Amino acid sequence: MPNLLRKLSEIYGITSFYIDKMGVKHLTSDVLRKTFLKSFGIKSFTEKAIEKKVKDFDDFPWLNGFEYNYTFFDNEKIEITLYVNKNLIGKRAKFTFINEVGTKFFTTKALDKKYIVKTKNIDGERYFKLLLSFGKKLTPDYYDIVAEVGGIEYKTFLIIAPKSSFLPTVIKNKEKILGLNVQLYAIQSKQNMGIGDFSDLKRFITLTHKYGCEFIGVNPLGVMSSIPSRDVSPYRVFSREYINYIYLDLTEVDDFKKSKDIQKYIKTKEYKDELKKIKSSDVINYRAVFDFKLKLLKLMYEQFKNYEIRNNTVRARYFQKFLNSEGEKLENLCLFEAIFEKQKKYWKDWANNLWDINSEDVKKFKKANIDKIKFYAYAHWLSHLQLCEVESLTKKLKMKIGLYLDVPVGAASDGVEVWEKTSGFMDEIDIGTPPDTIRPKGQTWGLIPPNPIEMKKNHYVDFRNLLRKNMRYANAIRLDHSFSLMRLFCISKKNGGAYINYDFKDMVAILCLESYKNKCLVIGEDLGNVPDGFPEMMIKHNILSNKILFRQKDENGNFLDTGKYPYLSLCQVSTHDQATSCGYWIAEDIEVNNKCHLLPKKEHYIANLNERDEEREDFLRILKKTKSFYKNNEKSFVKNVHGQEVPKNLEYSFNIYGMKTNCAIFLIKTADVFAQVEMENVPGTVDEYPNWRIKLPILLDDMESDGRLRKFLKEMKKYR
Repeated sequence: MPNLLRKLSEIYGITSFYIDKMGVKHLTSDVLRKTFLKSFGIKSFTEKAIEKKVKDFDDFPWLNGFEYNYTFFDNEKIEITLYVNKNLIGKRAKFTFINEVGTKFFTTKALDKKYIVKTKNIDGERYFKLLLSFGKKLTPDYYDIVAEVGGIEYKTFLIIAPKSSFLPTVIKNKEKILGLNVQLYAIQSKQNMGIGDFSDLKRFITLTHKYGCEFIGVNPLGVMSSIPSRDVSPYRVFSREYINYIYLDLTEVDDFKKSKDIQKYIKTKEYKDELKKIKSSDVINYRAVFDFKLKLLKLMYEQFKNYEIRNNTVRARYFQKFLNSEGEKLENLCLFEAIFEKQKKYWKDWANNLWDINSEDVKKFKKANIDKIKFYAYAHWLSHLQLCEVESLTKKLKMKIGLYLDVPVGAASDGVEVWEKTSGFMDEIDIGTPPDTIRPKGQTWGLIPPNPIEMKKNHYVDFRNLLRKNMRYANAIRLDHSFSLMRLFCISKKNGGAYINYDFKDMVAILCLESYKNKCLVIGEDLGNVPDGFPEMMIKHNILSNKILFRQKDENGNFLDTGKYPYLSLCQVSTHDQATSCGYWIAEDIEVNNKCHLLPKKEHYIANLNERDEEREDFLRILKKTKSFYKNNEKSFVKNVHGQEVPKNLEYSFNIYGMKTNCAIFLIKTADVFAQVEMENVPGTVDEYPNWRIKLPILLDDMESDGRLRKFLKEMKKYR
């Protein structure tokens, strides 16, 4: 029984043990194995039931002709296994390869005995496994394969990927460039409605490109709840595939300008007072912004219906074309949002079987709420158009990379991705990280892991769509926690955690293929407990690593010299989950973690402070060695080596050190430009800290005249 349970667990990718960052080995208990298997839909754990399940998996290709899918890089020989019974040996099989656009390629193969590599008896019948080589050169693409032999038809899926992910000319030419990362929500301007919008982003891009920026990175832009809870993380959203309409500049839309109701409303005291209240909030009030914008959006939609749709205008036809091209995925999202607007709670708690997308109640709701569903589609269409305008601007400016988007690692358990396909995920299981010295409690992210078997069965359609729908707006994407290509740390609240393995080759091949198809550079965020073989695979396929100055140390614990950074990497001082440059020096992150009770014992707090002391000493060494002190400000660093105060121009020195590294891309945090101390996000907190709500300390309108942005980028440009 234990051996059978372990075997079934291995089929589903459940690992037997893991070693944490402190070198401690953790074994996976049978209790945890059963918990995970239950989340995959396994209901019975009798020896007979497990034995049957294992046998079903083992027999699947023998009885169905093929594996679920086959994956090759374009420099590999294409050898596909075909499984047939004894009656088909010696017959000729016809193979049809159909690519994504429907082009068909044909070939035939004689199923000769010389191709047999294995035999198996199943229920008294003999089957053969044949290894067939296909010499015909197939270009990188996805292919449906249909094999016809002896009146029987077998089907499978083929992935042929380029060996390398897409590299833009600037990377191929070994240039070194700089860019800026900005949290879009944090931009303040005179024209926006309490949160940064796409018009702000266009202005920011235009301004920073003038000072030498070749790309702009932003926070994930996925669809949030229109009734946000305490947690407003852009990494936990309803949908990672569509764009959050909270970032719309409504005033730029024709329907806003032409609506008589809106033009009348914006002149009222009510409108002006509400807008002033929203904009004057110390931190971003998502609920107030959503309520304010939704009221206007609904008036805009009425204008759109009454004029554009009624008269079948060009805009109306473009809208319908968008609906047709997006199909079921967009329809499901808008249906989900319409139900949520009425239910106002987690989808598992929805009344009348609305939690089941296939129920009759959902069909009835859909039929009764066509207009409301179309309203949400209208909002997403406008968001799509405005983000496309941002992408077009980067091309018009001839930026060497352009817009850089962030793709969250997992689906939110309360989002549409899980609601529309519950079997594709591990129910009641969370994604996170094991405990380490920085986070002794570990982390849980409120994200639900995908089912690796279902991913294969569905030919990775959801992963492909996720990449494609983000890449259509971007010239570069960052995969958050890119270790998910290989494994995820999955957590049961009651029974602990273990890693689940995914088919690494399949995932990387799809990433390379989508990168190639969409001409999009890929950066893999690879911070944390690095699995064996992961860095080598990324290097082999030209997927850029993500290097963080505060984390890059040699085997002796010393910060790396600039020449030790690999060229194929994006480097930055810190991420959204870490301290800013100024905050790091005065241990703002450690103090906040302690106040938020993330350091369970005082000894953890003291250990973190002592380690930071040592790091400050080592930063003095590396800044001096690399000649990165700005305007000879070494004395200020020495004077404040124990973090008493932020040294003068520290943000310059840290970023100069980063600019001097060998990495292809250096990403400057906009918060650093303005010497911001506050963290943008504190992982592991919700109410304890205003995560994702901190505003930039200056209006966008004043950035040019203020001079700090121009001065900072002018100085950084000297090194790239």
